[in-house]
Amino acid sequence: MTTFERTASPRAAPRVTLPASTSTVTVRAIDAEARMVGNAKLFVQPEIAGHEEINFTTMCFLIEHKTDAGTESILFDCGIRKDFWNAVPWALEHIGTLIADMDVGHGVDEILTEQGFNLSNLRTIRGHRIHEVDFPLEVGGFPAHDYFGDGSFYLLDVPGHTIGHICGFARTTPDTFIFMGADCSHYAGMLRPTEYVPMPDTIPPGTLDPYFPPVCPCSAFTVLHPKAGTSDHAKPLSEARSQPFYDVTRNPQGIYELADLAQESVDKVKALDAQDNVLICLAHDVALVDILPLYNNDASADINDWKDCGYKEKTRWGFLNDLPRDGERGRPPLVRGLWCGGKKVVRNEEGVLELSSESGHEK
Repeated sequence: MTTFERTASPRAAPRVTLPASTSTVTVRAIDAEARMVGNAKLFVQPEIAGHEEINFTTMCFLIEHKTDAGTESILFDCGIRKDFWNAVPWALEHIGTLIADMDVGHGVDEILTEQGFNLSNLRTIRGHRIHEVDFPLEVGGFPAHDYFGDGSFYLLDVPGHTIGHICGFARTTPDTFIFMGADCSHYAGMLRPTEYVPMPDTIPPGTLDPYFPPVCPCSAFTVLHPKAGTSDHAKPLSEARSQPFYDVTRNPQGIYELADLAQESVDKVKALDAQDNVLICLAHDVALVDILPLYNNDASADINDWKDCGYKEKTRWGFLNDLPRDGERGRPPLVRGLWCGGKKVVRNEEGVLELSSESGHEK
């Protein structure tokens, strides 16, 4: 018989520095239409049997800043270029090693134009690295740059994945925010659970795939936790319920150039994640694509009302769906092989990636 332990009170979340302002931006979530399967040990540690691969989606954001002179639009993150075989050498090295399988449906530019957006209206595009700017402020424990100068949107210096890696921090109402995590962490199980937000007795309804029972005890997942053997993993304050499943990988071939610094950044993001008024949006969190209203489907959709809609609660434990089930992998791989717009990408005799005429998908 399954037993349910009564949840203990979590530890109070640490105070974080969130500057005051009444200026806001409108945030629109874009599914960048990249589906990937990554080699888990090159992203996270320790290893969990049955979770040797991690599914990734990709999300970016259209940010609108209204002024008396009109609306300024910027793009935070650009997804993955559709013709990824023409990427820079550093990125090409990841294909077949860190990322074994990938499918890119459309470029973000195509997604924008298909929804009627005029690309010439983009004030600028902000990716993971920018020209050097000063970060004289502090927001959420990170050095910050007030992009518009009115407290509505900040660029945060969040190093680790690469030198110069940045995140976005958007004010969606005077007292609610969205942290655009980019590649500071590639899997939400690196952030959750924590002693501030421990795993609940039962996983909230609507979070899990139909495979799981409607009332699913946390023990279905804590038994998989690397800390499960250190104590009764089902108890409210066990490490399996109050420590993330993973840390940043220290594998020298891993995705993080500065792994120790990346872990320090992730630890700061955990504190932000514990704030009721901050929504964490990692670029590759599958749960976000599953739950958030997307610009791809409705150009008028925004996520400024994320708190009223409960998106934080609805997406928080979605990463559990990717974990093993009965000793086997959880969700099936999002894609097998390399694809672009429905056509296969192959390596030619010289080992160079190129688009082939072969159509279809392997999943």
